[in-house]
Amino acid sequence: MTRLLIATLWYMILPHVQSAPVEMDLKWLNMSRYPDAVCNDRTPAGFYHKAGTDSKKWLVHLMGGGWCWDLESCQERQKSAPSLMTSSHFATTVTKTGVFDDDEDLNPMATANMIYVPYCSSDGWMGDGTSDNYTFAGQKVIEAVLKTLSDQPYFMGSTPGETLLFSGCSAGGRGAMVNLDYIPQIVPQFPPSSITGMLDSALYINIQPYANVTSLANQTINVFTYANCTNRVVGSACGEKYSGQDSWKCLFGQYKMPTLQQRHVINAAQYDSYQMTVDEGSPLSQYTEAQKQYAENVLRKTMREVVLNNITNNIISTACFRHCTSESETFWSITTSNVSFSATLRSFVNNPLKGNKWVGNCTTGINCGPGCGPPEMPL
Repeated sequence: MTRLLIATLWYMILPHVQSAPVEMDLKWLNMSRYPDAVCNDRTPAGFYHKAGTDSKKWLVHLMGGGWCWDLESCQERQKSAPSLMTSSHFATTVTKTGVFDDDEDLNPMATANMIYVPYCSSDGWMGDGTSDNYTFAGQKVIEAVLKTLSDQPYFMGSTPGETLLFSGCSAGGRGAMVNLDYIPQIVPQFPPSSITGMLDSALYINIQPYANVTSLANQTINVFTYANCTNRVVGSACGEKYSGQDSWKCLFGQYKMPTLQQRHVINAAQYDSYQMTVDEGSPLSQYTEAQKQYAENVLRKTMREVVLNNITNNIISTACFRHCTSESETFWSITTSNVSFSATLRSFVNNPLKGNKWVGNCTTGINCGPGCGPPEMPL
């Protein structure tokens, strides 16, 4: 398995739960107004939209899909996953569930105005530069989408009492994390207290991989310069803590999340199937006993230490082999102590001052939580 296939592996086999998916329509960004809001190949970016029944509630969600961090990895990505580097494959409509689902009993955001932003910048939504003829404009795309929504015909944030959930999963979750504290500057019509981040599977941890692969930390170090992510560090609380050679840490969940100023909700599986597959270098079905011990004694142990000691509240951390639940029915079906990510978000929305921390504590190995369902098997 190439490192590109590992790096873009995040869609998994899902259990069936009754749901009410929604259809969303593609809207292109205005290139005359936002000429820098483009994909890796400089094709225009866009977003999908569905009007909600609650005009004061907004959801802006960033798609995930790995990234590339140097010329070799970007060339591999272009060969194996070209649709993640261009908008030429964007469909005119998409059907989404999870945090987009229309069932109010399952999804606390069911009535919101829904925006889904497809991913084509390969930079975790953090970049603002060009390297080796690849354009990395994740920052610019986010800014253009939010400013477009603030104008006619959407008028997002134009009336008092509106709220914004800025979210994403996988690379989108990391993009939401890194951009979250800058959102009040981009859409100043929203008071900071009305903006919440939902960070799904964005908690990278800094560990030495089991396999001979580029670690997630080293990928991030490279992305910081290769995609020019400086503007998502400067002026932030994280940038004050980590500067100079440590600035890359402000793109990395283990270091960035504890410094976030905007309120947020986190989903971080202790056996995150993305990081495990990257670090282990092979699918779960092929793990040796030594790889299983690495998963327990290095990856899960470190993840639990970060969750328990560095993240104060409003997090769900199941003992599941999972990644990116907010775009699927696992948003409400995967649980710990009978609490799902959807329920965690609902509890926060209903009472944002109440801290909630749900952490799986089973000790019988990978995917041991009783609410995990069958383990995800990488494609």
